[in-house]
Amino acid sequence: MTQRPMRVFVLEIAGRGGICHYTWNLLGHYGPAAEVTLYTGHPYELADTLPGFAVRPIFRRFATNPLAVLGMFGDALRRRPDVVHLQVSQFPTVMLGLALGFRTLGIPVVITAHNVVSHEYRLWQGLVFGALYSVARRVIVHSEDSARTIAARFRVAPERIRTIDHGNYMFFDSDRKPSFQTVAPFRVLFFGYIRPYKGLSVLLEALARLPADMPFYLEIVGRPVEPFRPYQELINRLGLSDRVETRLDYVPNDEVSEIFSRASVVVLPYLNIAQSGVLQLAYAFGKPVVVTATGGLPEVVEHGKSGFVIPRGDPVALEECLQALMLKPELAERMGRRARELAETRFSWTRIAPLNLEACQP
Repeated sequence: MTQRPMRVFVLEIAGRGGICHYTWNLLGHYGPAAEVTLYTGHPYELADTLPGFAVRPIFRRFATNPLAVLGMFGDALRRRPDVVHLQVSQFPTVMLGLALGFRTLGIPVVITAHNVVSHEYRLWQGLVFGALYSVARRVIVHSEDSARTIAARFRVAPERIRTIDHGNYMFFDSDRKPSFQTVAPFRVLFFGYIRPYKGLSVLLEALARLPADMPFYLEIVGRPVEPFRPYQELINRLGLSDRVETRLDYVPNDEVSEIFSRASVVVLPYLNIAQSGVLQLAYAFGKPVVVTATGGLPEVVEHGKSGFVIPRGDPVALEECLQALMLKPELAERMGRRARELAETRFSWTRIAPLNLEACQP
């Protein structure tokens, strides 16, 4: 007797950005082992793709139609999924309400905690995240650091936690071969939402320390979630105005490839983080990285091989690493090749998707 595919409902409520891309890649690699329905945000950024699974874009930021949510629960009653898989990075209260709704229907819930707590943490959120994790049959995290945190802080039993790597973002690079050679001028890329914990000011201070005769440019690409004026004032005060290019907006998918391809190095000077999709983007394009020793980043970066790991908030160490890459193009090329190799092997979806599907089983 042939076993039917596992029936999985997946909720990713943003419909755009890193978690959206992660979910699309993950579900697209389940293949015939799973019958998937994705409930996501509207408009859905990847609507023009052919993902191989059903997509229901019902969530709208602060304007979701309650009838659409009731329709989702009605669909669950009719089709009885084996599991509901929540992709959690923000809006924990909303996610808790949805998880409780499915549990009330007798449907088990699995959570992927992309962030153990929200980046802009508020005290009350500890209670919400704790309740959310207590509802889940299993919690998936992307690093051993996150596994330890969620076990200690929220008393989640270790046997309910699965640590599975964050997959690569090579789908952005499907039409372009990576370029490992660094050409002048040296280009530093800071990519993604601009938030206080991202450490952009540390990067600016590090760049200001570089010798004046070393040619470089910093490209800042991403939508600010805080006022950018203090950063611009710091850029001016440090004398970097002629060396900094900014694009303060969300970048459409079809422009990501060009931005990463022209970078010499991708810098993640984060002050705190669980894991990073930007790092996986850099690896996909064969770019060396400089990251801080926070969260799960040191578990992903092979220090001295695919990039450098430095202390948090240390512009001196960051400047030294950037100067080493600028003075030794062969080192940057070697690191870029190793980064791409990791994207194709350890972080491949053909490895990661089956692990996720296994974690969704009883």
